[in-house]
Amino acid sequence: MNITLIVSILQTILNLVPQLTTNKEVNTVISMLVQIVPIIAKEAQELIGPVKNIIEALSNKADITQAQMDVLKSLDAQTDKAYDDAWAAYVANHPSM
Repeated sequence: MNITLIVSILQTILNLVPQLTTNKEVNTVISMLVQIVPIIAKEAQELIGPVKNIIEALSNKADITQAQMDVLKSLDAQTDKAYDDAWAAYVANHPSM
């Protein structure tokens, strides 16, 4: 997996969020996040930060629906758990911390 490429794609998506003007466009990005968050949580924890930035940007859009916000809150909780799990695993493997 080329992390640099994926970070670049996520950054591009983040930069496009302010330009999303329809619920359909927002739903497209949310659907993409729903698909990639479990993969990132399992395989690429270093991508949690960029994904959380997208979730935050979408959550701050004024015209977001409650259903969209509910999905974003769920994704945020998943990414928080993935980060916490990754940190716990790191600490367990580095007891001198």
